[in-house]
Amino acid sequence: MRVKKIPKTSRLYQRYAKGSEVLYHATGKDKLGYKVNIVGTKAFIDKTTNHGGGHE
Repeated sequence: MRVKKIPKTSRLYQRYAKGSEVLYHATGKDKLGYKVNIVGTKAFIDKTTNHGGGHE
């Protein structure tokens, strides 16, 4: 799974940012093989992709 930081100038950032938080874009597959395409903070991505397991 790839997690990339979204630059503050990008449209994705302007669409999803609430305040001045740092957003990341996660794509690929998580541990259980589910397809992942999430925009959110690091904590949100960790919580969402974890499914009770660790990271790749």
